[in-house]
Amino acid sequence: MAELEASVIDHLIDVERHAATLLTEAQEEADKRLSQARLQADESFRKQFETIVAAEEKNYDEKVSALTAQYKKSVEDYTARISSAEKTVPAFNAFCDKVLQA
Repeated sequence: MAELEASVIDHLIDVERHAATLLTEAQEEADKRLSQARLQADESFRKQFETIVAAEEKNYDEKVSALTAQYKKSVEDYTARISSAEKTVPAFNAFCDKVLQA
């Protein structure tokens, strides 16, 4: 009877060891899967982020180019208007004399 009890206890201990081994393997597999999922999610995020950043940089460059062209045109138009304006030196001198003598 004592041998039967010892045999049953040994069997239960073996079952416990096997269960502990299965639990450890399951935890390792879960950690591995989580790590892979995290890597995939990070890679997906990085790709989407880079796509958005590239689109925004292109949009920014286009707007800067458009504004630069608009600015240059405005300066050229202003320069052309000033250059073509009638220069009345005597009237300007008279205005300066009037203001400075006041």
